[in-house]
Amino acid sequence: MASFDIMDRFEIHKNEKFLKIADECIPPLKEQDIKAALLEGDAAEMGKGDSAVFDLGDHYVGYISLRLGYTGSHPDAPLFIKVRFAERLREFEDDPDEYDGWISRSWIQEEWIHVDVLPFELKLARRYACRYIRVEVIDTSQKYKASIEEVAFKAVSAVSMEDITLPDCKAPKLNEIVRASAYTLKECMQQVFEDGPKRDRRLWLGDLRLQAGVNYITFKRTDLVKRCLYLFAGLPFNDDRISACLFTEPECESDDTFLF
Repeated sequence: MASFDIMDRFEIHKNEKFLKIADECIPPLKEQDIKAALLEGDAAEMGKGDSAVFDLGDHYVGYISLRLGYTGSHPDAPLFIKVRFAERLREFEDDPDEYDGWISRSWIQEEWIHVDVLPFELKLARRYACRYIRVEVIDTSQKYKASIEEVAFKAVSAVSMEDITLPDCKAPKLNEIVRASAYTLKECMQQVFEDGPKRDRRLWLGDLRLQAGVNYITFKRTDLVKRCLYLFAGLPFNDDRISACLFTEPECESDDTFLF
């Protein structure tokens, strides 16, 4: 990990000309609709303590919606569910309540949700990076059970694996590594090169150099590289130093760190 320092007092001197050029290079995001398959559990009838795991078939970055219903009597109490997201199944074996690390626990991909009226299509506003989705019923009532009729995922990225032809390394394991590497880059190519779509989601100067280098020989989206360079150039500190990373929402802004 690169060394960096945090500034005590700083000002951002925006270069509006450079920021305008960066905005002109915002790539349109490609969308892909995926229907998740039931991997384990009984999604048709779920009472208190029941759970079901769904598989998207591959790793994706995007937005989830669940079509919820019920069996039995008309619901006389809200449905209370917990939804967790994982890149690997073994993540579901870990208890988030036991986590005590220096990275904020708020990055753990989990949601507690009350649904007052059934049937209902639940669309979650947050963006997730995952392959597996686990839905647990915390409670319903004694008169009805919940059902999950569909789990849909809208994947987003500036590029698609169909945009490139991967080289044949003449070795199955190497071919798997090449595909995984290109696929990882695809997931990080959003409206900037994100250091990771699951956590942080910032544009880091060091990551950009590595990602741009691979992009030049794979997806060849030079517009995205140009956008990121102009964002850094457009948001310098008052002493002309360039920030180590940029936030992109609600608007682009320099973080209070710089690389040595």
